[in-house]
Amino acid sequence: KPFGVVMVKIILVLLLFLSGCTTASPLLRPTAKGQSASGRETIQVIVQPITTQGVGSEDEKRLGINLSDYFTAFEVTLVNHTKEAISFSLANTYLTIADEKDQYPLNDTESIRYYKEGDDPSRIILFPKSKKKMEKEIQTLKTIQLKEGDIQPSDQKKGLILFKKVSQDHCKDVVLTIEGIAAIRTGEKKRFSFPFSCKEKK
Repeated sequence: KPFGVVMVKIILVLLLFLSGCTTASPLLRPTAKGQSASGRETIQVIVQPITTQGVGSEDEKRLGINLSDYFTAFEVTLVNHTKEAISFSLANTYLTIADEKDQYPLNDTESIRYYKEGDDPSRIILFPKSKKKMEKEIQTLKTIQLKEGDIQPSDQKKGLILFKKVSQDHCKDVVLTIEGIAAIRTGEKKRFSFPFSCKEKK
């Protein structure tokens, strides 16, 4: 075959391969300590950014999925140190990014669709995962997410909140806000904010 035709085919294959590659979610670093509601008996919220980047990532080993290739994720623990039940809803949880629209958590259906398609449903993936591996990772997504509901005194909820992947190019002044925590008896609501900075690209 003519050399030019062979080169065109090679270039097309490389383009297909690159279209299947993903850029990992940027590494977020807390810029302040977590917050608790005021008073001796508190509602404690602990937030840990998840990163599955790098060889031997502890988060990837523990969770069984390379989340950073798909999402910006936070592990959230809600601890009720009060003497009354509290409720938790994801409705008023959001991620603020400078110069961008606020992002809201992905539910089960949205997170699975985003895992499969990303921001571009039409993109071509040259080397897709096996069906068995995809099914396993989809099941993992369903089980690891933070669930809404009541939290009794001295009890806690723990799980992950997933957002669409934050772009490294727009990753600055990132703040996770959680407002969906309320005392069931009085209806009093609590607000928690967690600011993060991004690890700069070298």
